[in-house]
Amino acid sequence: MKINLLRSSGFDLSLDPGIQGAYVVGFTRDDSGSLGIVYFNLPVLLGFNLSRNFTLLASPGILYTVFTGGSASSLSGDRSSVSASGIAGRLGVGFAARVNNSFAIQPEFTVLFPLEGESSGAIFSLGLGFQFGSQPDHSDIQ
Repeated sequence: MKINLLRSSGFDLSLDPGIQGAYVVGFTRDDSGSLGIVYFNLPVLLGFNLSRNFTLLASPGILYTVFTGGSASSLSGDRSSVSASGIAGRLGVGFAARVNNSFAIQPEFTVLFPLEGESSGAIFSLGLGFQFGSQPDHSDIQ
C-alpha cells in the first residue's frame, strides 16, 4: 500500500507501510523448537531519479517487532519460551533498474537495529524485487 507524497522528474517521496513475518518450527527425535517474528514497517521511500531507466533508492524508517520462541524436550520434560517486542530503526539502500515500460529489477540491502532497551546488534538482509506492470515515466530525464 504505497502512498505517494511527492513525485517529480528528479525526486520521489512516498510511504510504504506494511507487515511481514515468519514462523519456523523444528523437530528432532527428542526435542522441538519454534521461532516467530513479525515486523510492522513504516519506511520512508526516497527515490533519486538519475535517468529514465535508473533510480537510486534509500528507505529509512521505523518498525515495531515482536519475537517469540520456545523449546521442549521429551527426554527431560523441560519446556521454555521467550518473547520480546520493541521499536527498531531501519535503513535500506538499493536501486530500481527499469528494463522496459512494464518490468523493473530492484535489489536492496537493509539493516534493522534496536532503538530502545538494552538490546544491541543488527539484522542484515539482502533482497531482490521484481516490479511488473506500468512503471513510472521519467522520459523527461536524459
